[in-house]
Parts: sequence; structure tokens; C-alpha cells
Amino acid sequence: MQKAMAHTNAKSQCRLNAKATMPNAKDLLRNPFFIFHNLFFICIFTIIFYIYIVHLSIAINDRYWPILESKLNSGIKGGESIMKSKAKKHRHNMAKPSEHMAHTTDTKATIQTSRDKLSGSRSDTMSRTGKIWFYTSIFMTIMFFVLVMSKDSICNGKGMTECPAIILTGAATETMTDEFIYLYSDACTTICDEIEPVAKDLAEKSKMAFRKIKYPQPIEAPGFMLLLESESTIPSVIEDTNSLKILMCEYTNNAEICNEAESAKTEQEKAVIEAEKKELESIPKSEKPKVELYVMSFCPYGNMAENTMLPVYELLKDKVEWDIHYIVAVQDDTVRSLHGQPEVDQNIREVCVKRDYGMDAFWSFVTYVNNNCGSDGSCWEAAAEAAGADADKIQECFDDDGLELMKAEAEATNKAGASGSPTMLVNSQRSNYVYKYSQPDYYKKAICAGFSTEPSVCSNVISTTASTAPQGGSC
Repeated sequence: MQKAMAHTNAKSQCRLNAKATMPNAKDLLRNPFFIFHNLFFICIFTIIFYIYIVHLSIAINDRYWPILESKLNSGIKGGESIMKSKAKKHRHNMAKPSEHMAHTTDTKATIQTSRDKLSGSRSDTMSRTGKIWFYTSIFMTIMFFVLVMSKDSICNGKGMTECPAIILTGAATETMTDEFIYLYSDACTTICDEIEPVAKDLAEKSKMAFRKIKYPQPIEAPGFMLLLESESTIPSVIEDTNSLKILMCEYTNNAEICNEAESAKTEQEKAVIEAEKKELESIPKSEKPKVELYVMSFCPYGNMAENTMLPVYELLKDKVEWDIHYIVAVQDDTVRSLHGQPEVDQNIREVCVKRDYGMDAFWSFVTYVNNNCGSDGSCWEAAAEAAGADADKIQECFDDDGLELMKAEAEATNKAGASGSPTMLVNSQRSNYVYKYSQPDYYKKAICAGFSTEPSVCSNVISTTASTAPQGGSC
């Protein structure tokens, strides 16, 4: 189900699923601190890499050279043994003794040469490794001293820890640590153009660089986020200039901006009062107003609306035509509701109580379930007893008429265009007062505005207790 639009006051912290673009490579490469800082870590990585290569070379030489040397020695001894055997065989051929001696001498020389080459290879490897380590150490020492000696001159004596990034905005270049990221899209036209100058002004007062970034999705309202030295904020929708000033005061605690935010809050309060006044004036009048409330039985916002409506019902009773409906979808013989089958079952039970026992029993049954039964309605029989209803009769209604009742509910909600729980209509006029949870006086104002002539009870104040219930929100 789609969520109904909440009251304007409830949307100030609406979040965009945005992904802002960070400073580009050109900006970073123009920052000396960035270059030296990263060179330092590159050098550290190089040292570690070469230490690993050195140790690997030593390990290879220490591990495999004795094996090669042993095999070489075995080869020499084997060669000598073969030569002795051949010498015995050819003793009878005394005519060519010098030939055999020369052959023996050449074989020994070849083996010894191989051994010398291997020894030389090992020596050369160790020599090359030592040279690599030596020259790398010299290079790293030079880089370290350059970094240390230049750290105070990188940012005019501020030192590396205080060195800010160099941010480019248009043709101007400013040295700032914090950024104000202004998000816009092609779908955002007039409002983006109106808010942008105010956003730039607030960024300047906060000593932040202003960066304008195009949002990839067609968002119709602008957004912003702050990239601060210590943290970054979540992207937020900018509803108007007043809400932007209030949020900037909260984020920056800047005295000048907070003074503007106080004035903005006053303007917002006036705007809310004016909007509420217009809404009440727009409600059609009748001798007996019809109040329609569309809910889902296990939607927490719908439950809060029901609990808020109860004292208004008790105040106005038969002076109003009450019509409570449940938001469901029916296809063939299958009924679906947002919170699953337990919600479908409870929807049916509540409609059965309303039809068979009247509104007083209905409100008693509903509030008992809301306050005691959790999200599965497991204690509905106790709720029926508390409401003076027969649980067996409710079950009979459930079994025999449940499907037809839900088809009627689906038809009513579709006709009213009610897709979010709760939705309230007074004389067929949608009212955003329904999102004033735990404030029954607002519900009373909306309903009493539907009378051609208000009854005297409309002047009664409905007492309420302090509540932390959210303002706005729906299923």
C-alpha cells in the first residue's frame, strides 16, 4: 500500500537516498598536503614491500642453496666413481693413458665450474638484494626528512593536522575544510532556483565551500548534505528556505544562522496555522457530517488514529455519521492485507462486531485489541467479552460472511482512493488532521468544521496526556 502524505510539519527530516560526488582528482592534486600525505604512506608501503622481497630472497637462498650444494657434491662424487670404473675397464688399453687422464680432468673441471657458477649466483643475488635495500633506505630517509621539514610550510605554518583541502567552486578558489553540497535534478526547476541563493548565503555564513551537484534521479525538491571535518550529514530534502535555515542552525550552531532560524520557526508556525485554517474552511458543510476513517487493523499508525478518535466519538456520538473501513485487496477469493493473514482475520472480526453490535461495542473491541493483543490478535475473544459481544457469533460471521465483507471494504477503499492507513475524510474531503496522533482536539476541529451549525459540544476541550507519539506517518 502506498503511504499517505503526512502533515507538512512531519516531513522536515525526510531523507534522500542520495550519493553525493566527492571532490574530484583535479582538486585533490592541487592540494600540497594531499600530495605529501599520500606520498608518505606510499613510501611506507614501499618499505614494507621491499622488506618482504629481501626476506623472501634470503629465505630462498637459505632454504634451497644447501640442497643444491648437496646434490652438487653428490654429483662430483658420482663422477669420480664413474671415472674410476672406466679407468679399470680400460687398463688394458695402455696405448692411450694420456687420453683417459685428460677426460677425467675435463669432467672434474666441468663440475667444479658449475659449482662455482651456483655459488656466484647466490653471491650475486645477495649482492643485488643488498643494493636494493640500501638504495631504498636512502630514498625513504630523504623523503621522510623532506616531509618533516616542509610540514609547517604546507599550509602557511598551520601544520599538517590543520591543513585544509583546497575546494574549487566555479572560477573562485577558497581554502576551506567543510563543504555544503547542494543537490538538484532536472525535475527540480523553480523551487531549486529559488532556494539556491539562500543555500549559498548560508554556506558562506558557515564558512563552507558551496558545491552544486546534480542528483541522478528526478527528485522534484532540492536536497543538501554537509561534508564536515569531523563528520558528514545524511542528505536531507529542502522543503523551503525556512526549513533549511532551521536545519543549518542545528548542524552548525552558528549564531547568525540561528537568529535567522528563530524567525524562520515563527514564520513556519504562522504558515501552519494559515494552512490549517484554510483546510478547515475547505471542508464541505452538512447537518450531520459523515466521517470516514480508513485503516489496517495492525498498522501502528492506524491504531494511533483509532485511539485518538475514541474520545472524539464519545463526545459527538450520534451527531456524526461514522464509517470505519479497512484497506484490503481482494482477487477472486483471496484477501490480502499489508501485514499478512492475521491482519485480514482481525479486519473481518472488527467489521463483524461493527455490523452486529454497533459503534459502541466496535470502539470497545478495537481499543482493547489495540492495547492488549499485539500484532496477531490472539486475545480477540477477551476483547469480545469486554465489548459485550459473543465470540461464537463473531466466529460464525467470520466463517460465513468474511469474504463478502472484505469485498465490500475493498470496493469502499478504492472508491475513496484511500491507500494509506490512516486516511480520514470529512464530508468526502480528505483531512491531514488525521496525522495529529494523540491530539484528539485536532480531530474534533476537523469534524466540527463539517457542521452547517456547530453543536455546543464542539467548544469542549478534550483533555489529553503528554505523549511521545509521532506526528505524521502512515502504513
